Amino acid sequence: SGEAQRLERKLLEAFERGAHVPVLRLREHEDADLRRVGQVAYDALFDGYTRKQWGVGPADLDPSVTGRVPIRVGRDDRYFQDPYQGVPVDGYTAMVRRILDQPGIDVSTGTTFEQAEAMASFDRVLYTGPLDALMGYAWGALPYRSLRFEHHTHEQTELVQPVAQVNYPDAQDGDFTRIVEHRHFTGQQIDATTTTREFALSHVPGQTEPYYPVPHPDNRALYHRYESELARVHPSLLAAGRLADYKYYNMDQAVGRALSLFERSIAPAG
Repeated sequence: SGEAQRLERKLLEAFERGAHVPVLRLREHEDADLRRVGQVAYDALFDGYTRKQWGVGPADLDPSVTGRVPIRVGRDDRYFQDPYQGVPVDGYTAMVRRILDQPGIDVSTGTTFEQAEAMASFDRVLYTGPLDALMGYAWGALPYRSLRFEHHTHEQTELVQPVAQVNYPDAQDGDFTRIVEHRHFTGQQIDATTTTREFALSHVPGQTEPYYPVPHPDNRALYHRYESELARVHPSLLAAGRLADYKYYNMDQAVGRALSLFERSIAPAG
């Protein structure tokens, strides 16, 4: 429509094509039309989804949350813009199994950090669990959000979604935040297709799995307190990962963090 084209021209005049613009920034733009675009996107995509995912409104979280999914000026409708995107051919489970099958690697499950410490001495230890648990929750638990999954198998050969993941940002869509259909990833040709609904909920230590650190300055301050105490009590221990860093990572970021830590702290000089 003419109105849409006019707003498109205004966006391109204010921001270059391909720019990623945080929705909160657009809502505060000096141009009234662009503020309106920002408000429409905020109401339709961010407000309800944030309340379902985090249990609070956007104003109660760090701005980095809304910055993770910005408004993009352009017509590239991919979620990520990386030139190369994919998953391991046989899946992540097979990839990790092959890593752990390498000589010199022993796997012990159901083992606490204290039990591992008593089993052998190590020059270096890489810890990927939550720091508050490791330190006995000395200053209270770090807030996380957890997830509940509902799986449903459809006895049909056709896919039930047009894409692998469909998000449901509106509160009226139900309590779930998204539905994932796995055959889009695997390319399997079978007589059924499985979908998974994701429901976000508060994490209760000992009862649920911690998935997402809750981004807020008070939570980061508590994390840094645990981080400082860990460095004092366990100076040779390295901490990394979503839980240990109290930071949201995509898979490529998690791998990058591991490689960077290895090169900086473990790899022999030269």
